[in-house]
Amino acid sequence: MPRRVTHGEAETDPRYLGRVTSVTTLCALGLAPVFFPVAGVTVAVWGAAMFFTVCGGICLLAAVFGVAVPVLRRAELRKPGAEPAPSESASTSESASPPAPAPPSESAPIER
Repeated sequence: MPRRVTHGEAETDPRYLGRVTSVTTLCALGLAPVFFPVAGVTVAVWGAAMFFTVCGGICLLAAVFGVAVPVLRRAELRKPGAEPAPSESASTSESASPPAPAPPSESAPIER
């Protein structure tokens, strides 16, 4: 099983892991050629100090967002193979379904 290193990867169904990784890579690296000219024009028009001030403000807003949103603040990685924790936003149809039967314990006798 591949090692997952980010929360987004750990919470993704393995069937969609490649797609999630592709979108993440596109956002992180693929849009750089678009943003470099924007940064150059911004520095040319308003100066480097304004550019770095705005970049710092965006980082500060992201940090405040991460602290202010309870779901992000409580996010943590699960150990490999661990069952997902019950979601607070589980739909009523999921909670109304009967529970799955528990697997037999390893110490239970085998019926023949």
